Amino acid sequence: ADRIAYMLQDSAPTAVLAQSTTLGLLAGVSVPVIALDSDNWKGESVANPLIPDLS
Repeated sequence: ADRIAYMLQDSAPTAVLAQSTTLGLLAGVSVPVIALDSDNWKGESVANPLIPDLS
């Protein structure tokens, strides 16, 4: 946990993407933590988005 805290402090992220099994390691993080395997994302497409100006 100390190593993760150091890396987050050093990199200064605006958010952290994680799996629900690792959320306990991120307790006390001062940025939003997004659990990618939560039910909130089940309805989202898994395909790459097609954005004309970026493709």
